[in-house]
Amino acid sequence: MLLDYGSGLLAFALGVIVGAMIRDVGWFRVIEKIWLFTVSITDWEEVERIAKKKHS
Repeated sequence: MLLDYGSGLLAFALGVIVGAMIRDVGWFRVIEKIWLFTVSITDWEEVERIAKKKHS
């Protein structure tokens, strides 16, 4: 009985861990796509100008 409980708990824990990893990989893939788009439309010279202006 104790072995069944332990193996069920282990299966649950592994399922949670694997599920979290799959969720995180999906999230990182979405963030990468968003970042690539953001980099392509951002005027980095303007960003640097604003940053220098705020530090002055």
